[in-house]
Amino acid sequence: MNWSNPSLLLLRVHGSLVYRISRWVASRKRHVFRRQLASRGLGAMMAIPSFTTEDELIALYELACASPLHCTAVEVGSYLGASACYIAAGLAPRSSRLICVDTWQNETMPDGVRDTFSEFLRNTAACRETITTLRLRSRKLLPDALPSELALGFIDGDHSFDGVRCDVGVVAPHISEGGILAFHDAPHFAGVSKVIGELLQTGHWAPRGQVGNLVWLCKKRFEK
Repeated sequence: MNWSNPSLLLLRVHGSLVYRISRWVASRKRHVFRRQLASRGLGAMMAIPSFTTEDELIALYELACASPLHCTAVEVGSYLGASACYIAAGLAPRSSRLICVDTWQNETMPDGVRDTFSEFLRNTAACRETITTLRLRSRKLLPDALPSELALGFIDGDHSFDGVRCDVGVVAPHISEGGILAFHDAPHFAGVSKVIGELLQTGHWAPRGQVGNLVWLCKKRFEK
């Protein structure tokens, strides 16, 4: 490519400037967010081991902050509690609660099968008043285990097609119109992407946002 062309050179400079500004904005956002957490006595949750990046965790926090007052959110697949803490931190000021569904046996995690429930409880201690745990697979939830309406659902359990489809089949019917259903690892796991595609094909869901490997959909509102 001939960069001696003034137009092409200007385009390159513009692209570089936009990239640098976006990086600065993201860095500044993380810095402000860390200070906010520390001021609320929640700084320790930033050190919880997680396969979810800080930017993705902040996005989950913001989704929780945007939820209605006195609502309920559910997370399927909680691992050591990092994402649960971020969601709960966003829900707590809204007098809302989070239901975490997991076996805490680490079956699908790369670090091997082990009982992680005690670690989860320690890591989420600061948010214990907001979090309710259900220690079982989503398919074993009783019909009344979840409220009739959920404002936010986060699917991050078994990433196989059957696993994701099962989790979505349990959670999605409870998401209220205008509510959010988020998925982790959508770009890298075919099972997750395929289930998202199926939801979009129903016409009841619309893509709403993406940060890194975190993708979320909004349940459409229909006139009655």
